[in-house]
Amino acid sequence: MPDSLGRIGRYAVKIILLAAVSFFNALGLDFVGLISIFLLIVTMVILLSKSLLLTDICPQSVFA
Repeated sequence: MPDSLGRIGRYAVKIILLAAVSFFNALGLDFVGLISIFLLIVTMVILLSKSLLLTDICPQSVFA
């Protein structure tokens, strides 16, 4: 997502997307359910990789 949205904007977009996917999943659309699982896994991998990169670059005192 673009950096111009800011941190809160990016979280808002993610929440809106997850809410939309959850709504369609509740309606019984299985394809959307598969997409939601895929998006969840991708998001978790990206967040995990970013947190690992930050801990390698930044001193530990920042995260204490």
